[in-house]
Amino acid sequence: QTLSLGGFTLTWNAIVGMWTGAALTGGAPILFTAFSIPFWMAGAGLAKQTFTKAFTTTRLVIERGGAFTITEESLKRQTPTAHGRTSDLMGCSDVEVLVREDGVPLHGLRLVEGDNAYAIGLGLEEAEVRWLCKAINTFLGREVPADLEIVSDLRTGTIKGRAQRRLE
Repeated sequence: QTLSLGGFTLTWNAIVGMWTGAALTGGAPILFTAFSIPFWMAGAGLAKQTFTKAFTTTRLVIERGGAFTITEESLKRQTPTAHGRTSDLMGCSDVEVLVREDGVPLHGLRLVEGDNAYAIGLGLEEAEVRWLCKAINTFLGREVPADLEIVSDLRTGTIKGRAQRRLE
């Protein structure tokens, strides 16, 4: 996934660079050359997205009887994304979030805390997601709620969950 995005990013920026270089060396008017600025901005956005995917790790820490935290780490910089009490965790379930544009399913798992559901492990292989989910549920001593309703939005990267009952 990250490799294909990186290849596209390099190709995009190479084409924009060749076009801009040809405009500059060919004596084109400055306004014509400035036309490439939005394409350079798009290329910078692609580069940032590629860099983030390549160097960001999601870390889940669950302490028995204590607290849980979900943290994103990128080049030794940690950003907490969620935290709460372990006792509030209802468990996790594996999910095929959506089918991407290239037709390949994107697997991940959702960790449910009350009315909140957190998407983690997006992009892992299906077998890895199932194993990880089973390990988390075993650690928590929970089963996945049968009446869990999940709404996922791949465009924004959010998954919201709602359960009718809480597992004790």
